[in-house]
Amino acid sequence: MCINHSHKKTAQFILTTLLIAVFAFPALNYAQTATSTPRETLIQAIEAQAKQDVELKRQRPRALDLKTLIGEEASAVGLTMVEVQRIYDKAYSAATPEKPCIARSYTYGSAISFQHRL
Repeated sequence: MCINHSHKKTAQFILTTLLIAVFAFPALNYAQTATSTPRETLIQAIEAQAKQDVELKRQRPRALDLKTLIGEEASAVGLTMVEVQRIYDKAYSAATPEKPCIARSYTYGSAISFQHRL
């Protein structure tokens, strides 16, 4: 009887631990994002904009465009435009899907016609 009772306590302990972990993790995650600095918030916004630009198939903005859009905010939180450009470019590259390597292939007929032109 003691052995069976001990298994019940172990199962209850595991279940309680899992429930605490499931409900506490989102709260901890929220606490981390709620205390982010204005600099971190701006960096996240730059990265999100780069990702959105890739999804909408927009070209990368010029440095002058980035400066016009977020130059004042960047300087207010201590980011230089070089850092802004680097953050944007890194996020844009990471969000850009890789293009497959397309090898040139010639059909037998095109190779023959090419030889006749020479």
